[in-house]
Amino acid sequence: MNVSKIRSLAEIFCGVSIEDDIAIGLVNEGLAMIGDLAYNYEDVEFTSTDRAWIELGSDVTNVVTVTKADGTPYSGWTTRGMSIRFDEDGTYLVTVKKMPQDVEQVSDEPDCHPMFHRALVTYLRGMVKLIRNDQSAIGAQLLQQFEQEITRVNAVLERSRQR
Repeated sequence: MNVSKIRSLAEIFCGVSIEDDIAIGLVNEGLAMIGDLAYNYEDVEFTSTDRAWIELGSDVTNVVTVTKADGTPYSGWTTRGMSIRFDEDGTYLVTVKKMPQDVEQVSDEPDCHPMFHRALVTYLRGMVKLIRNDQSAIGAQLLQQFEQEITRVNAVLERSRQR
């Protein structure tokens, strides 16, 4: 579901048009909250030589697990800032928690699991209601619902990952 579709679903509920720049900004705010509250994982492969520090990326917030190329868990690693170093040369699969990338246009699809897209619709609905009336009880309820949806989706994804 791209930003345009998310915006359309919010517009139907709110009964107003949402400008492109507002939709993009609100989706990015929602993505930042998803990044803070949920586990947005990615597996990244690194090849280590000479115990060199390797940049993780500015969107990485945490290293979750490290395994060797054969799939066995590996604990001989260290992080410093946004870099990782391995005690032994080799190839490693690193599971990281990361912040979603911002969307830049309405044709972009948010950088999160598709199960979070409905939560973004809820966030847009709540924020548009609050923008139009900063004391909107419905807007406040929708933002609470957004956080509950993130928690629910995160729990579903966590259960599926543990199988």
